[in-house]
Amino acid sequence: MNATKTAATSTVATAAAAATTATTATTATTATAAAAATAATPTGTTPVARLPARLVWPLLLAAGVALSAWQWREATESPAAHGGHSHLHDDTGKPARLYAWNADQAARITLSTPASTLTLTRGASGWAAPPAHTGKAFDAADFVSLFSQARSDRILSPHPGESYGLDPAALHVAIDDAQGVPLARMAVGALAPDGLGRYVQLPGEAQIRIIPDYQTRAPLAAVIQVNP
Repeated sequence: MNATKTAATSTVATAAAAATTATTATTATTATAAAAATAATPTGTTPVARLPARLVWPLLLAAGVALSAWQWREATESPAAHGGHSHLHDDTGKPARLYAWNADQAARITLSTPASTLTLTRGASGWAAPPAHTGKAFDAADFVSLFSQARSDRILSPHPGESYGLDPAALHVAIDDAQGVPLARMAVGALAPDGLGRYVQLPGEAQIRIIPDYQTRAPLAAVIQVNP
């Protein structure tokens, strides 16, 4: 009986020792893994040099002042002219004016279709039309005032085989100053599908623009009146 008890006791002791050894090994393994993870984390790396806090705010302030000055300059500059028209955008993101001239510079308007041509000139007493057009409802001063501010709503690449009413154009608009220097040239085509815009093209551009139809409605009507 005593021998059996002694053997059982010995077996229990052996099992406890084995468990203790396994626990110790597990603890050591966990500690080793934790040490490795600590070494791999950013806190274990060499700190990156940083600017002193007292220098950060002055640098940010200087950058803000420089940005504000650049934006102010962009907003106050007039559109850059290229071949009589501009390709810029204004500070609101809208398309910029197509032309970089003012209405008071305009001295001659030439409106032409495949069938007729109408030329109006401005003198000391205002705009004058040829006798055959006297009294017709076309306000040249109002037209150049509006046209000098023209902007395109859209710019698109033409599809092959599509003429957009520009081959031939329904109307050609030419505006010159008192010395005969061209201020504006535009070929006017068909109405856009929405009925609110009209296809136009500027000299030297492969793209087609869409501008509001009201920009060209009056000159189209004026030329039709010349040769109804």
